[in-house]
Amino acid sequence: MNLQFMWIEYIENTAFDNFTSLISLNISNNELIQLNPNTFTSLASLVVLDLSFNKLSYLASNVFNGLPKLTKLILTSNY
Repeated sequence: MNLQFMWIEYIENTAFDNFTSLISLNISNNELIQLNPNTFTSLASLVVLDLSFNKLSYLASNVFNGLPKLTKLILTSNY
């Protein structure tokens, strides 16, 4: 799923609940400042997550819990 350049500032905890089979998620080049710990919990099939070019300066230690198949996490060019 490609959500690049959409000026996203916040993601609801339930935003991805209906995308349980999603393998790749690109949320790069947005305005994200923080991520809630439960944002990605329904994405157990996710392999690639791109959060580059946002405004993330801190990530909670459990923000990626529930992503057992995640092998590629891209966080470049955040604050």
